[in-house]
Amino acid sequence: MRALCGASDEGALPTAVGSMRSTGIFDGLAALGLSISEEQGGGSPMSAETLSYAIDEHDHLIRVDQGYYRFAEENGWNEAATSLGRSLWDYVAGHEMVKLQRLLVRRIRDGVGDVELPFRCDGPEVRREMDIRIVARPGGRVVLFSARLRAQEERDLPQRLLDPATPRSGEVLEMCGWCDRFKVDAEWIEVEEAARRLGLFNRSELPAVSHGICPDCNEMLLAA
Repeated sequence: MRALCGASDEGALPTAVGSMRSTGIFDGLAALGLSISEEQGGGSPMSAETLSYAIDEHDHLIRVDQGYYRFAEENGWNEAATSLGRSLWDYVAGHEMVKLQRLLVRRIRDGVGDVELPFRCDGPEVRREMDIRIVARPGGRVVLFSARLRAQEERDLPQRLLDPATPRSGEVLEMCGWCDRFKVDAEWIEVEEAARRLGLFNRSELPAVSHGICPDCNEMLLAA
């Protein structure tokens, strides 16, 4: 869930288990698709290469580690200290992302037991490739999420479309909450290509970002 990653809808965290942008508390850390919200940054290189959190049978956050807090601090997410006790789904941006991630958690609880998936947790100045492992404890009541940074690369140019401080117009551009690609002309493409095709480089206001799911990620999550 991507709760701590990427530019997400207002109120969302870092996906896949969140954004931390989304794939969960990471776009809010739930790489299950938690994605970092409009108030959160998501632009700094990560010094914490792993982070983890756990939810109870009601999907409320009951435990986070120091990597979680370190990532939040580095990316300007000031509400991390109050996240315990809140629902994981408060941090997942986009109806389809919430639906898919709820389904995935339910399957893991009901017998799958252990799933590991790749996801993206990008910021305006950095591209991050991560993996999220989701494990149900015996009985399925507690589910553990562990995210690991696999690779990160600084961008040649900052991408203002991913910067929450960028002024927004009335237009809306859809972003995949798991892989951070954008939908332009029915094609899912990287943020740099989206900015080029739409001529966004010299505009003072950029489209607002909404969160959905691309066909590739939808298929991967359903098959997990």
